[in-house]
Amino acid sequence: MFRYCLIAILLLVGANCFAQRNDTLRVFLDDQLQFSNKKKGLYPAMAIKSNNHWFLVSVYPDTGLLVRAYFADRDLSVKDGPFQLYHRNNVKAMEGIYSNNTRQGVWKYWYPNGQIKDSGVIKNNQLVNTWYSWYENGQLMAIAQYLHPDSIPDDIVIRSDNRFGKKGLFNEDTTVTYLHGPYLSFYASGNRKDSGNYVNGLREGEWKSWYEDGNPESRGSYIKGEQSGTWEYFHENGNISTRETYLNNKITNLECFDTSGNSQGYFCSIQKPAVPVTGSYTNFQNYMLDNIFWPRELDGKNVNGVVRVSYTISREGMLYDIKVLATPHQLLAQEVVRFLQGIPRWQPAVSHNRVVEYRGLLEVPFYR
Repeated sequence: MFRYCLIAILLLVGANCFAQRNDTLRVFLDDQLQFSNKKKGLYPAMAIKSNNHWFLVSVYPDTGLLVRAYFADRDLSVKDGPFQLYHRNNVKAMEGIYSNNTRQGVWKYWYPNGQIKDSGVIKNNQLVNTWYSWYENGQLMAIAQYLHPDSIPDDIVIRSDNRFGKKGLFNEDTTVTYLHGPYLSFYASGNRKDSGNYVNGLREGEWKSWYEDGNPESRGSYIKGEQSGTWEYFHENGNISTRETYLNNKITNLECFDTSGNSQGYFCSIQKPAVPVTGSYTNFQNYMLDNIFWPRELDGKNVNGVVRVSYTISREGMLYDIKVLATPHQLLAQEVVRFLQGIPRWQPAVSHNRVVEYRGLLEVPFYR
């Protein structure tokens, strides 16, 4: 630990006396953890030659650890050895081992509060055997089975295409998630959510889902990832909502039921998204064009791009939980949020003859 603290201090004071030595490198990382120059870099880092490897340490501005990693080359392009990434306040975020830029062995991931998030084994960049996932409150989220490691040839490694040639800590990383075997997920309360089986990445056999209170939500079977045979969906009170028959993933028969379990006939909505009620407008794109405006503060500014916003529509048709996912400028994001909040009302979404909560995504291009 003393060694890491010393390196952190040297990073902050500049370490100029080490800059030209053959066994020491001073570098910088940007917000994407790509190697950068001092002007664009956010996090200082130092790599020191240790035997036949280069040991890199990077810190946050407050000297808290950000990264500890080993590289096989002076260019810091081949990760080889233990790797640790940290949240702020020296809380571990990721830990595992690289071998020639390939993830191998046990890997673990943590939330910023220190609670473990995911844990399992990786072989040649592929998840294998049993993986466990947890909620931030510590409750188990899922138990998932992946391919057995013996089914993955030792000499086959899947890598991402670093087509832009940028150097960074994760530019060539990829993780293959090929589910194979039993799968069980839970709500944050600990109650069951989904249960079924995967074969070579596709759902196979009987699958069941539950509401958080334990009542059934759906049950039916898959064949090679496609719904097959009879499927039943349920209202939250436990009464059946639809009985659907599938062949080759297409509905061939349907019966609908009200919340009391009484048959309503053979016509009802299976999947319908939440729809904004926009008065005389029949085309939502036209409604957007007439109601989203370019901020005056950006007149003459070279600002262009797409604003991406997610939102939720409740079962009562109420808008909430707006989140800006991407924006070229904060003022553009504010305009899209204003537009969404100004929509007078929404028709709620429907799934298998049940009014449901709906999570939507809106993309608005701004170009001049």
